[in-house]
Amino acid sequence: MLTRTQEGSARLQEQKANMEACIRCGLCLSVCPTYLETRREEESPRGRIALALAVTEGHITLTPAVMRHEENCLVCEACTAVCPAGFHMEPLALAFRDAVQRRRPWRRRLLSTVLSPLAKPALLRFLTRLGGLARQLRLASVPSLIGLGRVEAMLPQKTGRPFIAQGQRWAPATNTSTHDGEAILFAGCVMSTLFPHVHQALIELLTAQGWAVSAPTGQGCCGAIHAHNGLLDDAKEMARRNIQALEKRGDPIAVDSAGCAAFLKGYGRLLQDDPNFAERAQSLATRVRESTELVASRPLPPLASAPGAVTYQEACHLVHAQRIVAEPRALLRAVPGIELRELPERGVCCGSAGVHNLLHREMGDALGQRLARSVRETGASVVVTTNPGCALQLQAHLAGSGVRVRHLLEVLAEAHQAARQGTREKAAYHVS
Repeated sequence: MLTRTQEGSARLQEQKANMEACIRCGLCLSVCPTYLETRREEESPRGRIALALAVTEGHITLTPAVMRHEENCLVCEACTAVCPAGFHMEPLALAFRDAVQRRRPWRRRLLSTVLSPLAKPALLRFLTRLGGLARQLRLASVPSLIGLGRVEAMLPQKTGRPFIAQGQRWAPATNTSTHDGEAILFAGCVMSTLFPHVHQALIELLTAQGWAVSAPTGQGCCGAIHAHNGLLDDAKEMARRNIQALEKRGDPIAVDSAGCAAFLKGYGRLLQDDPNFAERAQSLATRVRESTELVASRPLPPLASAPGAVTYQEACHLVHAQRIVAEPRALLRAVPGIELRELPERGVCCGSAGVHNLLHREMGDALGQRLARSVRETGASVVVTTNPGCALQLQAHLAGSGVRVRHLLEVLAEAHQAARQGTREKAAYHVS
C-alpha cells in the first residue's frame, strides 16, 4: 500500500502531460491576478508550471520559496480560460497542494482542523452561532483564540436563520402559467449558514417560473475549499456523500454559489479513478446548473422597477471555470430601471478564493482593494456578485463607501416581490 507521501507524489506525476502542454506563450500573464500585482515570473501561471514541472522531474528541490509561489495561486482559472494549448490549472494546483500537505508550516496544517466543520453543516452553524454570541458578549471567539481573528472580521455582523435541508419541497407558484419539472437545491455549507436569504431568493424565483424545488437530506459541503487547500482525500469523501444524496433523480441541481457549482461540475474529474463513483460522479456533474443559467433558461416572472446604477463583479468560477458570461448580465438588464455599468477592469480575481485571503493576507488585501477601486470608479450604488467569498471580500473592502453588496438572486427576488405587492395593491384598490 502506498504511503500518504507516495500517493501525493503519484498524483503530481499524473499532471506531467498537463504541465508539458504549456507552450510558454505568455498569454496567461495578461490575466493572472498575482502576476498583475507583482510582475514576477514565478507569480505567473507560466512560472508556476515551470517550477512544478522541475520539482516533479527532480531538477530542483521543494524549497519554502517554491511552495510559497505555488500556493500563492488563487486557482481562479483565468489562465485556463485563455490558454491556447489546453493547459488546466486547477488539477495541477490540487495535485501539488495534496503532495506537499505534510511539508507545510504548522499554521497551514492547522487548516485541516479549522476546515473540518465545513464537512458537517450542522456543526458549522453551531460554531457560527457561538461566534455571534461571543461577539455580542465581547468575548474572544474560537477563530481569535487560534490566531485566525481575520476570519471574524470577514464574517457578516448578522446572518439570517440557517437554511436546514431536511427533505423540504416547495411547489410551483399557483399563478404561474407553467408547472413543469423539479429542481434540486444544493444547500452547501457557507451558503446555508451565512447566506440563507439567497437560498430563499432562488426558491422564490424558481417556483415563480413553474419549477418545483426540493432539498434532499444527506448533502453537505461540496469540498472545494478542502481540495484547494491540499485536503484532496477529504474533498473526495464529501463528493461521494453528495453524490449519494443527490443522484436519486435526474432533475437539474440548482447551485447559487459560483464556486460550488464549478466544483460540482468537476466531480467527474475529481473521482475519475474511483471505480465505484467515476461514472456516477460524471452523471451528476452533467446535471449541475449554476443558478443564473437555470433562472435564465425560463421566462422571468413579473419584475417591478428598481431604478439605480448597478455594477456586476464576475466571480472567477463563474466566468473562467464555467464560462457563464451573458446570463447574469441579461438577468440584471431584465429588471426595469437598472442601469448596468461595467467595471473598468473585468474578470480579475477579487482575492478571496475560498480562504486564500485569510492565508495570504497581503495578496488578498491588494486584490480586494484593486476591485474596490474599480467598483467605486463606476459610481454605482450597488455591486452584484454570485459567489459568497466574493461577497464577503467586497463587503470588507467597500466598508464605509456607501456601496451595497448584493447577490444577483436577491436583486431579482426583491423586484419580483415588489411586482407581486403592486399587483395585490391594485387588486385591493379595484375591489374597494
